[in-house]
Amino acid sequence: MQRSAGIRGRGRLSVWQRLSVVLVFVVAVGCSSQEEEELPPTAQTSGIVLLDGEPLPDAQVMFHPQGQGNPATGRTEENGRFVLTTYEDRDGAVPGTHVVTIQIFPAGALPGMEFGEDGGGSPVPVEYADVSTSTLSATVEAGKPNDITLEISSE
Repeated sequence: MQRSAGIRGRGRLSVWQRLSVVLVFVVAVGCSSQEEEELPPTAQTSGIVLLDGEPLPDAQVMFHPQGQGNPATGRTEENGRFVLTTYEDRDGAVPGTHVVTIQIFPAGALPGMEFGEDGGGSPVPVEYADVSTSTLSATVEAGKPNDITLEISSE
């Protein structure tokens, strides 16, 4: 009796096997949809941040596109220079007009943490840290390297 049950069971898939097949199918369809989705192109974008005329090191720079596309980010080096990344390392920003935000995070802090009204002692005024209050803007042009100077004041 056990033998015939084993033979009959060979042609049938268990519930777990069926679920596995469905899961593999769903993942495959989901991945192929994302791969087929075309992302807006980027253009090489770099620059320098000057605070009161001096290079600003260790600042997070973010370009927020005013049209389609993802924001681009970069961190300034000791000389105030940055290179932006949108999808892949150092690929630049989506062409078009951007609102630019700049902020410095205290040691050990993570983006999104609040530091109080004074920005946690940052030399960068808090209005530059928020896309709704930043007065900085930049235009990224397609097909050419973009070198952008961002000048801000501590006052």
